[in-house]
Amino acid sequence: MPNHVHLELVGLSEKSDAIALLHDFKGNATSQARTLGLRNLWEKGFYDHIMRDDDDENAVAWYIFNNPVRKGLVQDPRDWPYSGSWMFDWKKAVAPIEQYNPPWKRVS
Repeated sequence: MPNHVHLELVGLSEKSDAIALLHDFKGNATSQARTLGLRNLWEKGFYDHIMRDDDDENAVAWYIFNNPVRKGLVQDPRDWPYSGSWMFDWKKAVAPIEQYNPPWKRVS
């Protein structure tokens, strides 16, 4: 998305620390942005959601990949040049049949 970032983070050990990772990520991005003359890159905080045991990691990833489609920026998520994964070659992967419905959009 042009004005924000979506990340699905997967801790690989007991020592995994999402807060430290995000702190480092934001610091490095801020440093890079300043070299381009950009200021005030980030808002003060961030929104996070901890996945539940019944959440499908693949479906969550595809929910994120489809964000530019839902916003009308592209017709196919593979056309959005700013999406990616370090875990799998998502552009060759098949989207899950059942779509992820985030908890903040679920109707009770």
